[in-house]
Amino acid sequence: MAAASAPAQIAPERLPARQRPLIVALHGWLLAGRLWDRLAAELGPDWEIWAPDLPGFGGRERPRGLQASLATYGAWVAEQARRQAQDAGRWC
Repeated sequence: MAAASAPAQIAPERLPARQRPLIVALHGWLLAGRLWDRLAAELGPDWEIWAPDLPGFGGRERPRGLQASLATYGAWVAEQARRQAQDAGRWC
């Protein structure tokens, strides 16, 4: 019995942006999304990287009343990811 051949692989850089693997990169306390710029440059066209500034860090202001907690920031990231997905027609 002959072995089944592996399916043809498409090089990631040839995939449309919405089909490339996505990395969500979050910065730590007192940092910003630009922390991931070198990684984004290294991964180049093979990966899509989303590295937002969390509210109150980098270039983003923290809305009045937003508590600085993991739960609050987690909810913010989830909402922003949903918005990104809708705008890009991705992940939905």
